[in-house]
Amino acid sequence: MHNRSLAFATRQNRGEREVVVMRITNTAGLRIFSERRPPENIVQVTEIALFDGSYTFNGDILYGDGYEAILDFGGRVLNWGELRNTLLPGGNDLFSSLQSQEISTISISMDNTDKYFSKILGTENLLSAGVEVLVGFDGIARDEFIKQFTGIVQKVSLGDGKTTLNLRAV
Repeated sequence: MHNRSLAFATRQNRGEREVVVMRITNTAGLRIFSERRPPENIVQVTEIALFDGSYTFNGDILYGDGYEAILDFGGRVLNWGELRNTLLPGGNDLFSSLQSQEISTISISMDNTDKYFSKILGTENLLSAGVEVLVGFDGIARDEFIKQFTGIVQKVSLGDGKTTLNLRAV
């Protein structure tokens, strides 16, 4: 069960189109991807030189406090795949199903026609990177987005013009 904020519920009841966002965090930093460019309320672009926390405002507040250092963001998601999340596949007995759960998995296809992910894999390790999939709306606060999936990258497959990330819930 998810707790929806009033802003989320209002936009959902109006039938507005949801925004799905994936956040990938590895040792290099954070990247944010969606089907189209992620909304500004998710991507808080900062000037690293000024807002890196090394300068203070009034001596009390650090510039950039609460901001995240984002390496990249963009509309690279081709297909969100299907989230597999079951108790016991094919089981009719509720008690047995509660004792044996299938680990949630999802495969997400990303655009790699410009070799973006190929270049990243040459310098960084995406395996076991942390991943969050969030659902929300344009204009609502980032903390009002609902977290649909939290996991790690279990497998990376480079294909013809696309990269597939196989994720496993943690």
